[in-house]
Amino acid sequence: MSWKSMSGMFTATYIGGGANFNALALHFDFMQSGNLYAAAVVADHILTVVWIAVLLVFPRVLRRVLESRATPEHWGATDDNAPQEKAAPGDEDERPTLGDLVMLLALGLGAFVVSEQLAAWLAASTGIAIPSILILTTLALMLAQTGPIARLRGAELLGMYGAYLFLAALAAYCEISALRETGRVGLLLMAFVTILILVHGVFVVAAGKLMKRSAEVVAVASATTVGGATVVLPLVERFRRPDLLLPGVVLGSLGNLLGTYVGFAMVYALGL
Repeated sequence: MSWKSMSGMFTATYIGGGANFNALALHFDFMQSGNLYAAAVVADHILTVVWIAVLLVFPRVLRRVLESRATPEHWGATDDNAPQEKAAPGDEDERPTLGDLVMLLALGLGAFVVSEQLAAWLAASTGIAIPSILILTTLALMLAQTGPIARLRGAELLGMYGAYLFLAALAAYCEISALRETGRVGLLLMAFVTILILVHGVFVVAAGKLMKRSAEVVAVASATTVGGATVVLPLVERFRRPDLLLPGVVLGSLGNLLGTYVGFAMVYALGL
């Protein structure tokens, strides 16, 4: 049963994220496996960190492969020789005030508390266990569409620091010793996850080439599945493509919504 549930867990995490991974692990009591669960988590974290690092240089390496036939008319394609439009005076975002930062932090904390309470209430009243991260993501998307909140300055700055903190924490959990303790199983896990990432990479590059998308679009699309919506902001900043932020967040959130369901479907398809 372990390898079947593990397949579902990795399916879920590479569609959604860590919350989806743990949702299946809890349901199938995979956490009782001890070192095997720890090794699976470490393998996932290591390959995620490595792949995000690859995506940061992805456009520079594969731009010619992906954009040999692309034109600026295709969504996501850019013309490097085209003159860049200069921002008009006053168009730049002003520095956030103390009030902006306090309001953003209060909204974030409030949304977190509400999502936790709402998830607990739904589980108790309906028996449906919805991960609180999905509710939090939905609340954040809804709040971002309201005018007064959208006008608050500093959201991008706080989001960037939060994303970097997430990546730092992810790397800190890459304890190689947990893999060594499992011996041959740990090596097989690393090989398994490496194959998953390589197949994913080949698929996204081929799809980007077929659909004539730019390297930046392909990198962000890949990041939303491997790393989730959290890692979209650093990539968008690195590529200087703010137009890809909202699509990336939406795709990452969609992955969070679908990841658990697809993970369960994978387990049952393999034969419970």
